[in-house]
Amino acid sequence: MAPSLELVTTLDVDLGEAIVIGENQYGLRRRIVPIVGGRFQGPRLNGRILAHGADWNIGRKDGVDEVWARYTLQTDDGALIMITNPGVRRGEAGVEIAGKAGEVESWYFRTNPVFETASPEYQWVTQSIFVGDLLPKVRPDQVSIEVYEVS
Repeated sequence: MAPSLELVTTLDVDLGEAIVIGENQYGLRRRIVPIVGGRFQGPRLNGRILAHGADWNIGRKDGVDEVWARYTLQTDDGALIMITNPGVRRGEAGVEIAGKAGEVESWYFRTNPVFETASPEYQWVTQSIFVGDLLPKVRPDQVSIEVYEVS
């Protein structure tokens, strides 16, 4: 049976000002984007995104950006869930604020969220594979990621 996707939540992640490291010794552009808060809501997970996370990303010579974000979610009932979210973006430069996902043909930004929690009620997030679909930005200081469980 082929896998299917079930929407779990949408992360609306608030971003701080990027810290640009610049081109490193490997010829890659490195920058750090602070995660300063936000919300998440959906059919199975709801709550707020805590500050103090970040996305450490690399711009490659072939135009692909590799992201690696790590931050903490707090559910509406108080459970803490850490998320590590690696991914890749490819497409035309500048489309990140061009509009909605369906309107941008060259847009590709997928992640593989991995969750960690001590909460018994949310152990299910540690027992599945998830895929994130990062939508083109509507605001420069926020990203939205639809998170799907792979069944």
